[in-house]
Amino acid sequence: MTQKTESKLASLPNDIIDIENVQDEGYQSDSLFKLTMRRILRQRSAVIGLSILLFLILVAIFAPIIAPFDPNFVLIGHEDIKRRSDPCIHLLGCPEDHPQHILGTDGNVRDVFSRIIFATRVSLMVGFTTVGFAITIGTLLGALGGFLGGW
Repeated sequence: MTQKTESKLASLPNDIIDIENVQDEGYQSDSLFKLTMRRILRQRSAVIGLSILLFLILVAIFAPIIAPFDPNFVLIGHEDIKRRSDPCIHLLGCPEDHPQHILGTDGNVRDVFSRIIFATRVSLMVGFTTVGFAITIGTLLGALGGFLGGW
């Protein structure tokens, strides 16, 4: 510092700021989790992605309630239904005696909608397992690289 700056600082009164009362005792800073969530929720694409993921998780959890048929159930006794039938929804004019299939049936006369609903479980398990393996391998390689001083 120059002599001029030192003289200006020395001439300031010491009682302008009471250093002991600067920090408010009731004030708490936000946690790292709260700061991260606030930052994520500001991004539209992150909110859309989290919403889709939450929807798929809920569909996978409540699959037995949502699906109208067992996904592996072959409709025995309904030989009059052609294989790979078109969608049949009673509200849209499908005959009442015909089983209701929102997305139709496959080649084995199984309900396609029920199979898709139950397939979300498998898809989510594959995705989460893959991410788990990637995190494990990345953590181990990062720890090894940090311990050995580089890659």
